[in-house]
Amino acid sequence: LLLLSGQCGLLRHLDLELHHVGKKARCVVTVREVREMSYPELDDDFAKAHNFASLDEMKKKLAERMTLARRLRLDGELENRLLKALVGWMDVELPDELLQEKARTRAEYLRTRLMSETDMTEEQIEEQVASQTGKQLEELEELFRRHLLVEAISRREAIFVTEERVDAVIEDYARRIGRSSEELKQEMLESGQLGELRHDMLEAEVKEFVRKHAILERGDDWGEVERPAAEEAAEEAAEEKAADEGSEAADGGDVETTSGDEPVEEEKE
Repeated sequence: LLLLSGQCGLLRHLDLELHHVGKKARCVVTVREVREMSYPELDDDFAKAHNFASLDEMKKKLAERMTLARRLRLDGELENRLLKALVGWMDVELPDELLQEKARTRAEYLRTRLMSETDMTEEQIEEQVASQTGKQLEELEELFRRHLLVEAISRREAIFVTEERVDAVIEDYARRIGRSSEELKQEMLESGQLGELRHDMLEAEVKEFVRKHAILERGDDWGEVERPAAEEAAEEAAEEKAADEGSEAADGGDVETTSGDEPVEEEKE
């Protein structure tokens, strides 16, 4: 907006916040030319230029992609809520030494991921690792319980991650940071990061399994998740039936009813 308000040939000073390096900068800009954005017509030619047969097909495909993205986001949120609820029901004592070792391993794993997936500097990575490690120490017990739960469900339901899939992820990591995949895999194995990678992949499989097989009920743990209308109707009908039966029993007093016969008084001493 500051540039657009100027005229050609004028100097403009822009103060910027460089969040990725944690510094401020002042840029001196010379306005050489002012242009107005021209948007193309949304027609079949525009759609064909983007590899769609027609504008209608383009709209349909984009709507499908947006729906899929939203569905994946909602599925992920539900999977995390389900697993968190299951972890909350666990009653397991965890030794402090085990938790500390887990924290160190996850810190190394996070460092490798940041190196391969971001363009952060080494200093930024270390700051991020230290920050996350501090948070993990607070939440580590829950994380480890989650780890145990995932292992238990995977064993019971025969859920596993193949070495081919693990190798494919490591190869992708190695390619991004310019390393040999064999060298990186050995390094991750020695530091314990390979186990963390396998577990993360296994947890994704377990969460999907839990979501597909869970029976959701209304309650504090499920928030706004609603039960099917048919299930609610069946429950209401059962409650009404029980209430009617209770009312009939109360109105009958000391009267006992036999099938097909008139009510008879009970014998009293």
